Amino acid sequence: MSVATPSPENTTVLCKSSDCVTDPTPAPGTVYDDVLEGLAYVNYILLPTMLVLGIGGNVLTIIVMTSPKFRQLTSRLYLIFLALSDITLLLTQPFNKMFIIKMIGFDVRALSDVGCKVFFWFFRTGKMTSSWFVVCLCIERFVAVWFPLKAKIISTQKSAVLQIAGVYLVIGTFNGFWTKNSKILPDGNCYPDYFNKSNKMEAEEYKAMLTAGSSLYSLVPLCLLATVTPLIVFKLALHRRQRQRLTTATKGDNSQAVKTTAMLIGIVAAYFVLVLPITLLHNIAFYMGMKSFGDNPKGFLIFRDVSQILEQINYGINFYLYVLTSTQFRQQLKVYLTENKIVQMIRQSTVFSRNKSAATGVSKNTAEDPKMDQRV
Repeated sequence: MSVATPSPENTTVLCKSSDCVTDPTPAPGTVYDDVLEGLAYVNYILLPTMLVLGIGGNVLTIIVMTSPKFRQLTSRLYLIFLALSDITLLLTQPFNKMFIIKMIGFDVRALSDVGCKVFFWFFRTGKMTSSWFVVCLCIERFVAVWFPLKAKIISTQKSAVLQIAGVYLVIGTFNGFWTKNSKILPDGNCYPDYFNKSNKMEAEEYKAMLTAGSSLYSLVPLCLLATVTPLIVFKLALHRRQRQRLTTATKGDNSQAVKTTAMLIGIVAAYFVLVLPITLLHNIAFYMGMKSFGDNPKGFLIFRDVSQILEQINYGINFYLYVLTSTQFRQQLKVYLTENKIVQMIRQSTVFSRNKSAATGVSKNTAEDPKMDQRV
């Protein structure tokens, strides 16, 4: 009986009793392969798009929220730091993409063990702080809508700064411990979720960290948002019914609350839809004994790619939600884009160039016809 030799890549080997025949025709692709190929093209387009539009939008958000018009708005601090967290996520996202790793030829995150841990510290801290700044914003709106007379005492700039500092302290410390599982494996790649499966104690420790991390990232924030947001909407509905009996001044205050809260509801809705899948991904990977970013069954790879796409959109979409839901934000953005010094310098330069071109044209015509300056 003859022994079958290894077949070339992308060929199908058909073996019968005592002989093997190598069919040069590639094995037909499955639906999973087609979907993965389509998602790869989506990633090729989405990644640079989000880097440009997402980072640009978040930078504009920071600029608008630091303008004098929003200076007295407590929620602006949460929006500024939310934008900073989103920028951090967008900057780190490319290094988690397999096609970027293949394009570069190596995993940049794996240049050193310390670099691997530092990368995932920034990555996880950006994700978690982004979630909690949405929660802080939601709670601030809850106080403003339900307790308007006490809002100026409870929701102050100082309390907002303390909350933001507390979020960074708790989440930063937790992620410092969690980076223990971020390691470089023999394949040369940096993984965030390595642990020794044969070591029961280590597996239990990682399970506890994953549960706590998932809770900090999305499970607890989702529960809080699901509880507080409907209460805000309910109270605003009551305000709307009572609007006929309110004074003009109170109407203005209520209108402002409605506008700010509409912006919040857009953020919360996007958060639910875009963040929940990536949370499920990490937990499913753990309980199925797989690495979230390793070689896995194609069905799981599809789920992973879709989850990453949705998560990436979440960190680049907030600016556009503000534009759609807030008239005040749009107005201030328009003022910035039309009246800032850079735009004015460009306009002045353009006008100067046009005037210079026109003057040059007139001088040229005068030189050609000396009698032109005598004509009426």
